[in-house]
Amino acid sequence: MNYELLNIIYTGNKIWTESKKRITANNGTALMLAPSPSIGLIHEQENIPVTSLIDQLTGRVKYNPTKEGYFFNDFPKIDLASITMNRDGSISAINDGVTVAQVSTYPNTRRIVKEVRYLTASGDTDYIEEYTNDGFLYSNLFYTRNEIQEIDFYDENQFAVVRYFFYEGNLNYIRVYNAKTKQFEAEYNNNAEFYVAQLAKLVGPKDTIGINYMGIELIALEQTTSDNTLYLNEDPLDRSEEHTSELQSQEI
Repeated sequence: MNYELLNIIYTGNKIWTESKKRITANNGTALMLAPSPSIGLIHEQENIPVTSLIDQLTGRVKYNPTKEGYFFNDFPKIDLASITMNRDGSISAINDGVTVAQVSTYPNTRRIVKEVRYLTASGDTDYIEEYTNDGFLYSNLFYTRNEIQEIDFYDENQFAVVRYFFYEGNLNYIRVYNAKTKQFEAEYNNNAEFYVAQLAKLVGPKDTIGINYMGIELIALEQTTSDNTLYLNEDPLDRSEEHTSELQSQEI
């Protein structure tokens, strides 16, 4: 397999344009390190195969462009709650006169639900449900006193395959389960450890990986045996912080 490895895909920038050209030319796949429920839309709009490490673990390797997600008044919600479209375009779920949830939708869709933020009685964030554009629960973000505590990433049967845990707002523990056996498999102290280990399991010596940045993408390659190339899409700086264009790409 030929991969273009990116932490996050920004479809409007120069880096993505160059990556997309290489993916098309090499019959490749865009591989994201960071999780995203919007990968299906990127695939549809860019006509490029896209996946992420989280999707590989949860088994969400294919998105169904013919299956429409939850319409804004049809998502799973609190019994008896009504859905209200506000003047500013936002959407609220109201129960007995109290706003219990706020709904965000995918842009340029027929009000397809992307995120539902459930609120406590005091108005603090209780938890957030994220949905894919084809209508599956992607993740759940749990809060205490408006501070993130845990994120669970689900397979299509709503089993939490990957679980992120936070302390004082910082990610400090990750647990990974087998999506088929439901058994615990691995644990990591941070995203870098997680990316390094899981990327090495995904790719082998017959695979190629192209990266564009000397950041987390480069760190993630530490244990890989694939054929890796760094593409310098922007001129590097020399010691005097002047731009130099001596090198355009290199094997790593």
